[in-house]
Amino acid sequence: MLNFGASVQLIAVSSLLIKVTGSGTVTGFSIVCAPLPGIIFSLFGGKIGDKFRAKRLLVAFDVARGLTVSLFIFCKSVVTALVLLLILSIIETLYYPSKNKIIAMILKKDDLVSGNALLSGGIGVVNLLTPVLAGVAVSFLGVNAAFLAIGASYLLSAAFLSCIKTKYFKNRTVKTGGRKSDAAESFRICFNNKLLRKVILTAAVIDYCTIAVNIAFYSFAFDYMKVSSGYWGAYLSILYGMNIVSMLILMRYKSFFRKKEIASINVLLFCLSAVWLFYSATQSRIFVLAAGAVEGICNSLCVTLITTCILENSKKGYTARIFGVQYVLSSFAKLIGAVFTYTLLRRFSFRFIFISSAAIIAAYAFCAILTPAERLSDQAAK
Repeated sequence: MLNFGASVQLIAVSSLLIKVTGSGTVTGFSIVCAPLPGIIFSLFGGKIGDKFRAKRLLVAFDVARGLTVSLFIFCKSVVTALVLLLILSIIETLYYPSKNKIIAMILKKDDLVSGNALLSGGIGVVNLLTPVLAGVAVSFLGVNAAFLAIGASYLLSAAFLSCIKTKYFKNRTVKTGGRKSDAAESFRICFNNKLLRKVILTAAVIDYCTIAVNIAFYSFAFDYMKVSSGYWGAYLSILYGMNIVSMLILMRYKSFFRKKEIASINVLLFCLSAVWLFYSATQSRIFVLAAGAVEGICNSLCVTLITTCILENSKKGYTARIFGVQYVLSSFAKLIGAVFTYTLLRRFSFRFIFISSAAIIAAYAFCAILTPAERLSDQAAK
């Protein structure tokens, strides 16, 4: 659950596709777009997450991921790599709702901010060290050794998860009436709650802009700056390792963030906009690393605050399904962002993508400030 496998996987798959295709743009587009068809399983993942024991599901999914990622050692073409990435995406889509549900099962409501912050910090420690080590390991040992290590890490995660003790909540308040009624009810709960609606829409906008920036960044890094696997690993270590800093910030100012979650997210969106504008103007590798640190902190804070908001305001018995709805909408946003970005990159440079994404997210943050949302507890009080 601390993303060791995912961190190494990104480096290994990137190295494999760069070797096969020789293009940073094609590599970035492949890595980003191959998982997107898996969105059709999002609501199904939410349904089974609420219906069955989350721990057992997570163990099964980790075993499946471990076996699937090991098949990359036989990969000799882009098509094979895309198929394996799609399978991993489907498993991740099913994994995501149950992962967030088990957090709510372990923690009390007042501890959600602290718990999510600590989880984010743990992921940050892994992400700070893993990409650099993975980049060096791939350079010396090759991608096959990396894929075997990733598979072993997922199996180890399954073993650890099987040892966690959780209370099993059997959902007796929800009468299932088929896939259509379940999906409709999940969407109804999300969009009847003003805060949930706003938070889920915010997550979708962030994912749309982030996917565009990520695709453009592959072109910026590999085609323009001609970075090595070592530098790419260092950048990813800094970008994702900043979860540690966000953890410290959240723990230090926990009471503030609990009261000002939405306002904080809006400010962080403006910060992301500034970072992406900076990417479009700099050519310095050192400055890119520094900007990556700021982006990592902002992204981590946004993700943690959004997850906490959803957990705090989800209707009992629908937690996993609400996360499934959020995953569906965010995945569609990623798909739209990927298609637009790939189309635009055929006519414009990566700088245009950085600037347009910065403008979109800043405009959304400004509009969000003008439309405040209420918490579930505030609505109940009224």
